[in-house]
Amino acid sequence: MIVAAQNGNKSLVKLALRHGALINMTNCCGNTALHFAYEYKCTKLITYLKEKNANENIANFRGFRAQEGIRATRVDLGFF
Repeated sequence: MIVAAQNGNKSLVKLALRHGALINMTNCCGNTALHFAYEYKCTKLITYLKEKNANENIANFRGFRAQEGIRATRVDLGFF
């Protein structure tokens, strides 16, 4: 489900949840699907996860909550 969220794939996230995926499961760095939805600005997915009671207060291993993204600094490469 986390990889689906990284790719903004709401349909696959919904499918995973229907089949028992844990909405607040974290990866090896402590990030949830909601962290990645915020990081990649997937607004429809953010709304959906919040409607399904995803916990916005889970901090990753760097101490960042979902709304803050997954990393301390963001590098703007200028071509995205």
